[in-house]
Amino acid sequence: MKNSLGFFFSKTFSVSLFMLLGWTMSASAGYLTLGESGELVKPYQYRIGASPQFLTNESGGMNVQAFVDAGWTDELASRFSFGVGKVDFNLSGSLKYIPFPDVDQQPAMGIRLTGYFARMGSESVTTLQIAPMVSRKFESEYGLWIPYSALAFNVGTFKDKGGLGTNFIIGTELKHPDAERFVFATEVGFNLKDSFSWVAGFVSIPFDSQSGFKKR
Repeated sequence: MKNSLGFFFSKTFSVSLFMLLGWTMSASAGYLTLGESGELVKPYQYRIGASPQFLTNESGGMNVQAFVDAGWTDELASRFSFGVGKVDFNLSGSLKYIPFPDVDQQPAMGIRLTGYFARMGSESVTTLQIAPMVSRKFESEYGLWIPYSALAFNVGTFKDKGGLGTNFIIGTELKHPDAERFVFATEVGFNLKDSFSWVAGFVSIPFDSQSGFKKR
């Protein structure tokens, strides 16, 4: 019974998220989101995904992004994304460096550096985000959960002026055994200073350069 409930939850979550993505794309990027734990995509493998983001301050609104993750070494991975929505559009590229993996009693610890170029109305915004992060995975009957948190410092330029914004981010990834092609995630971003607050969801599909998308 519990396995059936877990299967129903994961399938319902994925279908609902894809329906939501289709609707928001036609109506309106996960701007400043983290959307990933301290786990790394394996070298020479990739992950394609999408994410809706709901802004909870600055008059609200929605953003939607598509992203590609790539693994480079056992300690380094990257993410490239494009998004549209309340933030008219944004492009970003990030490097995630995890020198301390999640092993034994030690959580994964590292840092992610992200560069953003965004357009808000008639203004262009460039932002460098520096986000120390930590995550810890654990198994349950519903799959592998990987809660994560980060403190993000956003150094940006807007209207030829510089500024520093900060966010506290918490979220979790889920890899469910009955939907193992997908990696799900959800997160909340809290505005600590001169930034956005948000709730976001993520779904991605891993694949590698040799065999393509993973199959069950």
